[in-house]
Amino acid sequence: MQTGDIRLIKDINARLVLNLIRENKVISGAELAKITGMRPSTISNILKELKAKNLIVNLGKGESTEKGGKRPY
Repeated sequence: MQTGDIRLIKDINARLVLNLIRENKVISGAELAKITGMRPSTISNILKELKAKNLIVNLGKGESTEKGGKRPY
């Protein structure tokens, strides 16, 4: 079994998230977390890095659910 260093893991996760964004065109961070199984904070950090590299555009917050609560980011 081979282990990867933290930079490799971060790169793999970022590529996974970017590919999901490409496939879905518009997708929330909450949906990305649900699909990937990553923590919302991890997704948030990846999205910040992708945005800083001008690879994605943030379209704002989504609509709240019928139950209320926070809108997806």
